[in-house]
Amino acid sequence: MLSPPRYATPRRPDRPTTGAPAAVLANLCGVALQPWQRATLDVAGELVRHDDTGDLVHAYRIVTVSVGRRAGKTVLILAQILATITAHRRRFAFYTAQNGKAGAERFRNDWVPLIAAAPILTDRIKPRLTNGTETLTDRDTASYMRVFAPIPKALHGDAADLIVFDEAWAFDVDRGRELEIAAFPLTATRPGAQVWIISAAGDVTSTWWAAWLDAGRSAALADTGGGHCHIEWTADGTDPYTWDDEAVWIAAHPAIRTADNPTGVIDLAFLRDQYTRDPEQFARSYLNVTDRTGTTSTPIDPVVWDALAADAPPRDLVAFGVSVAPDQTSAAVVACHHGPAGAVVELVDHRPGYSWVVGRVTELVDRWDVATVGFDPAGQSPAAVLARPFDAAGIPVTRFGLADVTGSAADLVAAVVAGTVRHVPHPAFTAAVAGARRRLLPGGAWAFDRRGADVDVSPVEAAAFARWCHPAVHNAPSPMIR
Repeated sequence: MLSPPRYATPRRPDRPTTGAPAAVLANLCGVALQPWQRATLDVAGELVRHDDTGDLVHAYRIVTVSVGRRAGKTVLILAQILATITAHRRRFAFYTAQNGKAGAERFRNDWVPLIAAAPILTDRIKPRLTNGTETLTDRDTASYMRVFAPIPKALHGDAADLIVFDEAWAFDVDRGRELEIAAFPLTATRPGAQVWIISAAGDVTSTWWAAWLDAGRSAALADTGGGHCHIEWTADGTDPYTWDDEAVWIAAHPAIRTADNPTGVIDLAFLRDQYTRDPEQFARSYLNVTDRTGTTSTPIDPVVWDALAADAPPRDLVAFGVSVAPDQTSAAVVACHHGPAGAVVELVDHRPGYSWVVGRVTELVDRWDVATVGFDPAGQSPAAVLARPFDAAGIPVTRFGLADVTGSAADLVAAVVAGTVRHVPHPAFTAAVAGARRRLLPGGAWAFDRRGADVDVSPVEAAAFARWCHPAVHNAPSPMIR
């Protein structure tokens, strides 16, 4: 059984798709597609009627796919290219990777041998191997695929039905935007044309890819049935302290061979060795977690956040989260309520300084049904000054360790993407969400960056704390540690 993607545009079974012919072409090349490859091609290849012509065209103009290394994206891309150039006359596809050399090597070393092994295709699909003009041409349809170097002028003047940016992690946001400006107009006059942006996880410089991941997750959540299709397997959004768990590996990487996934191509024994050698690199390569410390974007999409606004809920059982800004210049108290529709976070108070916090929380504990108050009392945390006053006031607190700080941040981001947390609108919330940044920690975990952000992020961190320790969120009693 295929582990479902963590983020995915859902398949609409009533729509026809080009996934089936792509799978047939892969089979002709001697490759049986893995379940994840076929599922991805089926969703990305969905067809709808064009409003003007009535012709069947692709429903999604942008396709983003994120999957860990050694999963088989090379075959996935080839199948999509072959499906494009064999389907109709005069269809044009273009492919690039992190640089021109890498794209040419993928063409020569991987794709040409696969096509050569397919007797039915060898008379029809002709490769051109000359350096700088690597091309696959379909003699029957007069369609072709050409490899190009990832520089804007390489696509000047062409029209395109398919453009594939492979290894998108290699580009920063400025370089990526240049490629978009060069590539996207080429599809404007081609109904059903697609731009595929596909990659494994990136590093600190992968700011373009990080932005596309955020856009893709938002598109998957919105699920409009058109525009942008996003498919992603990753452990991002899970507690980093579980990343040594083989169950997490299987959920995050669709090509691991198990009893439930016998067509997988990666053994668990190999992964155990890789994890032992370098856990941080393992998280990037196989758990598909991109390092976001270099990105200038917030981990929470402000548009998605705004769409999750809610009215103030009844004052039932709540958990509070408390966060203090760097230099203790301000503090925030957030309540997390939980009802039939899920969690709702509410910024109860946000003021300069921190000396008011204990008195205000004491007042709230006396008035509301409070399960616990979560905060980070670590020695380097600005909220450490609240530990003794909270104890002296008899407030039921949950002291966060590092795993709670990082887990609550990742879990809040995942909940926003999934739409399982809402918020009572507040200007300080809006500013904190827009200005939030990740701070990478050893081992690949991250927390909200208190010092590196341009705004006070204490409201969003307090929201993560409150949600993390509410008893109903994780279906377990909160640990009221005194």
